[in-house]
Amino acid sequence: MLNIVLFTSVNTNSAIANVSNDLVSEFNKAGNNVSIISTENFQINKVECFPNLATFIRHDEHDTILPKVSDADIVLYQFGNNYSFHGESIKWLFKFPGIVILHDYFLGDLLNGITINDESLANKIFQETYNVSKAYIIERELLSNDSPFLTKPLFSEWIALRSTGIVTHSSVEIDYYEKFTVGKVIMLDLFFKLKFDPDNVVKLITKTDIKRQMILTFGRLNENRVLELLIYALSQNYILRDNYYLLFAGDISPKYKDKIKLLAFENNIDVMFTGQVTNEVLAALINESSIVNCLRNPVYESASASLLTSLSFGKPTLVHNHGHYSSIPSDAVMKVELGKENEFISMWLLKLLVEFDFRNELSTHALNFYKKVSDCSSYSRKLINFSLENMKNLEIFDIKADIENYLTVSKFSFIPKTFLELVEQKLRNKFS
Repeated sequence: MLNIVLFTSVNTNSAIANVSNDLVSEFNKAGNNVSIISTENFQINKVECFPNLATFIRHDEHDTILPKVSDADIVLYQFGNNYSFHGESIKWLFKFPGIVILHDYFLGDLLNGITINDESLANKIFQETYNVSKAYIIERELLSNDSPFLTKPLFSEWIALRSTGIVTHSSVEIDYYEKFTVGKVIMLDLFFKLKFDPDNVVKLITKTDIKRQMILTFGRLNENRVLELLIYALSQNYILRDNYYLLFAGDISPKYKDKIKLLAFENNIDVMFTGQVTNEVLAALINESSIVNCLRNPVYESASASLLTSLSFGKPTLVHNHGHYSSIPSDAVMKVELGKENEFISMWLLKLLVEFDFRNELSTHALNFYKKVSDCSSYSRKLINFSLENMKNLEIFDIKADIENYLTVSKFSFIPKTFLELVEQKLRNKFS
């Protein structure tokens, strides 16, 4: 039996908590003793979390957590880019380095949360990792289309430096992270299964005009979801405009929502916004949809829960052909080339209208790929074996030392010169 401590979000609105829920189930089946530490920076009750995570310990219950971490065989940290879900892991990672599971390779928003809520810690992170004297808010406009970081991690190195080993879900960043962690890096195919009760999935009437087909976009609707690309593509072809409408399900900022609504109005495109929905409603929407849109630019994620969910339903799915999406088999998704979005989106949508066998072929390959990668049992076994090997690197860190002594100047030899120069130049020019 192993003593495993898992720092994770537990709220049912978190896709990473969904993954942790299944992981804990596998850990328990193997007879391990699992302690779950919630990392949300807001109050949460047992009703609002996944069932296998309901025994969680709050991140601020130090007297309870300290002995568990001290006696742990494995310490795991689940990290995504959402500060409200994962921000409370940071102070524990500084005290007790462990295995870091990265779900996003852009963690600028997480770092921004630290800058806003703990400026002193943020300053140390910038000084130690990026050789910049003062922490700054990372604006996404730093990630332009010609940025070299579109195919590299960005602002996640500061977490990698404090890991004893890294688990990622994309082969894109393996070589890069090996420069920063004292341990090894492993790529594991992410598993994900949307939790819903089929008996409660009621057929949802989303449109009275049954002649047109729904293109569904769901999840967190940040600006990197480039919703405007669908509007541009539909507006330039009357056949597409007459046969499709757009539905957006998920949280979206008022500013971005207004932008999309105005653009749709100007181009005579029918759009609908549902806001965040329950898993049962989402399952009904996916079931009714004709196409799922998973376009992203830039790609911040190491893997995509929304993509896996779409593929689990066998839906034709639009993705950009970069980042980790480029590694998805081309017969399982509809890949769109950067800079040629109108051309490729129009081509795929027209093909689905006129080639009836194409939809069935896509669906078959999508389901086959999903079944191949969504194996929680295999993931759990590989994760434990990897973690046991790399937790030995803990001796490199003096966990009783002050934060300032965690990293030495020699660590900068791991950072590519071009990376440091680019970050320093951009930050200093923008904020000095």
